[in-house]
Amino acid sequence: MAAVDRLLNLTAALLDSARPLSLEEIRTKVPGYDQGNEESSRRMFERDKRDLIEMGLDITFVDGGEGASGY
Repeated sequence: MAAVDRLLNLTAALLDSARPLSLEEIRTKVPGYDQGNEESSRRMFERDKRDLIEMGLDITFVDGGEGASGY
């Protein structure tokens, strides 16, 4: 999957969610992050997150306690 497609999928998923999404939820629900192992998915997400932040999107981690933490 092309990086631009992953960035669009990630942006859409984060904006569409009513609650923070955990990295595991992103990995299983967002096309492009379900490839490879957990560590490679995490690195891909961190790189994409950095790119989106550089483009002006505000992506932060929210620690909401049990099951409510995410981006």
